[in-house]
Amino acid sequence: MRQMKHHEHHWAGYLCMILSSLAGAIIPTTVKGLSFFLSTVMIYFLTRLFSSVGLISLVFEKGKASLRTRNFLQIFWMTFFYNAATVYYFIAVSHIPLMNASLLFNTAPLYIPLIASWTIGEKISHKIWFGISISFVGVMLILQPGMDLFNPYALFAVVSGIFMACCQVLNRRLTAKEPASLLVTYLVLFSIFFSFLTVIFSDWKGDISRWLAQSDPWIWIGVLILSGLASWTFQILRTHAVRLTKVGLVMPFSYFGVLFVAISGWIFFKQVPDLYSIIGSCIVIVGCIFILRYRKT
Repeated sequence: MRQMKHHEHHWAGYLCMILSSLAGAIIPTTVKGLSFFLSTVMIYFLTRLFSSVGLISLVFEKGKASLRTRNFLQIFWMTFFYNAATVYYFIAVSHIPLMNASLLFNTAPLYIPLIASWTIGEKISHKIWFGISISFVGVMLILQPGMDLFNPYALFAVVSGIFMACCQVLNRRLTAKEPASLLVTYLVLFSIFFSFLTVIFSDWKGDISRWLAQSDPWIWIGVLILSGLASWTFQILRTHAVRLTKVGLVMPFSYFGVLFVAISGWIFFKQVPDLYSIIGSCIVIVGCIFILRYRKT
């Protein structure tokens, strides 16, 4: 009976991660649609604002005591890397096919062992090196450097994956010291703060003018709300999945998100991936799953 319950927890974790990936696929799709008339910084600010609505209650749940921490500097850098990764990802989404941007953003597991080795001296096993090596081959096939198909904006997606890896390394260290609710609270607060700083120095008046010039501008408010709800759902389901099942077992299911994004790009933006991107994506996913499977978490 206990064994059955154990397996049920695994399958519940897998399902939560797949549904989280589906919610995560909605985010770049809405960002791509909004990018035709809004700047990246404005999209970044509005999506952070709408996505914070479902989580802001954590700030007031326990009063000021919920913000007390001895690890403020590490939390600051974690949130900085998270927001930098988001901005670079949004830039990539606005300029390259959705599937390529999503896949390169999700290469964070590829860089985590390298960053952990450099910062805290974590040893990298031969199996992890193998996963890293084949993943880099896949990344090169997607980027296609030196070919006419190469889009320099793809490098923004690569950097977004590196920044997200930095965020996850810090998050891993902080979760041993701080409750998850405190980390989420600071993530929400700093996300609003960073996004507000970027938008006040942008052409926000021009963004508003372009938005109002749309034939039906109010429909895009619905798109923003959808993006915010998707961000909130993504975080909740992803967190729940990790609680139900070991990270190494459940994280490979997050790559369903690349498939969902590819389908979305094909349906809404007529983006059909080329053969190099398809092969490269498969190689990267295999390599990252290999890393997730054999790296201690």
